[in-house]
Parts: sequence; structure tokens; C-alpha cells
Amino acid sequence: MTSGSGFEAACEVQLPQLNAQLQTRISWAPSFAVARARFDQLLRTCTTTVANRHNGPLTVTGVTCLIGATVSGPVTVRPGATLLAIDSSISGPVSASNAAAVHLYHSTVRGPVSVTGTTGSAAIVDTEIHGPAVLTGGTGTVEPIIADSTVRGPLACTGNSPAPINLGAANTVQGQATGQCAGLD
Repeated sequence: MTSGSGFEAACEVQLPQLNAQLQTRISWAPSFAVARARFDQLLRTCTTTVANRHNGPLTVTGVTCLIGATVSGPVTVRPGATLLAIDSSISGPVSASNAAAVHLYHSTVRGPVSVTGTTGSAAIVDTEIHGPAVLTGGTGTVEPIIADSTVRGPLACTGNSPAPINLGAANTVQGQATGQCAGLD
């Protein structure tokens, strides 16, 4: 990883000893730097990029990246697809069923967010959601992250393995936070 966030994540690794003959397995503890590095890696795989205004419904197939975009309409993430949004605004609901990944960073969603059965990573970081947010049945290899975000409605998480985390950055939830998300506010 050569990006700034990738370098920050790499600096967090502490090895007990260095032995060039061993193939030491390295794993990263959850952190904002690691989450951002994961986002940056996915960003390099974009098959579609929206960096301006998109009017009407947006159906995500492949890897769709919203970068400083304004979407006026609902966003639907198809099975196996990935949605990456940074510094973007979505006027409508975001729904993902069996998506590969869903990441919302520094964005606003004026509607509910529903992420069900994600097979990869999911993250909602420094994002404002005007409605309920639901994460259910995620089976990725890394913890879903809901951190430093505002949910203007209930936040519900069930059946995610591993369970969602907030990286020590509490969320503001104006409804109830329930299930696996009960301690994330």
C-alpha cells in the first residue's frame, strides 16, 4: 500500500520479532487508518465513477464510486456489487442486498439505509443518515464499522458475523440503537 492511509495502517503493525526466514502472518487491529486504507484499495477498482450530479434512481452494478457526487433519487446496490461514497449527498434511500461492499464516508443520505447480507466489508463513517439505518446478516471477514455518524432514526443490527464496531467513536442516534448496534451510540 502506498497511499497515505495505507502507510498509516502499516505503521500500526507491531511485530514481536523480525525473522526474514519466517512468513509472519500480519493482521491489523480495527482502526480509522485501516478502514480508510480498505476504502482506498476498493476505490482503485471503480468500474463506474459519479463525481457530479445524477438525477433519478441509481442502480449499482460492478464497483460504483460516488466522489463528491449529488444523487437525487434512490440508490440500489445489486447482489455482488460495491458502493463507495465519499463526500457525497444522496436524496433518497440506499438499499443493498447481498452486496460485496458498502462504504459511506463523510456523506449525507436523506432517507433510510438498509444493508442486508453483505459478503465483504461495510462502513458508515462520519455520515449523516436522515432515517433509520439497518445492517443485517453481513458475513464479511472484517467487522462492519459504524463510527462517528449521525442517524436521525433507529439504528438496528442483527445477525452480522462479525458484529459491527464503532472504533471508539460514538454515533449520535436519535432513535433506539438495538441488537448488535446497542452499544455503538
